[in-house]
Amino acid sequence: MHCQPAKPLPKDLEEFLSGAKDGFIYFSMGSMVQSKDFSEQVKKQFIEVFSKLKQRVLWKFEAQFDNLPSNIKVSKWLPQQDILGNRANLYFIQ
Repeated sequence: MHCQPAKPLPKDLEEFLSGAKDGFIYFSMGSMVQSKDFSEQVKKQFIEVFSKLKQRVLWKFEAQFDNLPSNIKVSKWLPQQDILGNRANLYFIQ
């Protein structure tokens, strides 16, 4: 991975992350694992665990969910370099 200085995030991400007073976790399985490879049970377990965290969770995932807890944001595409360069990023799970 080549690191570059972080660029400004898109407005929706900036708004979500600016409210992360306890920081945030970036979770991305990369391009090798697709959402279709996860069972419904596994998806629900991730959401249940993430919902219990005080941090916000930014999750790169191809599927969309209804009624996510307010600390979880899911997107099909995320600007990984810029997210990793954000000062509030506590963990990168890949």
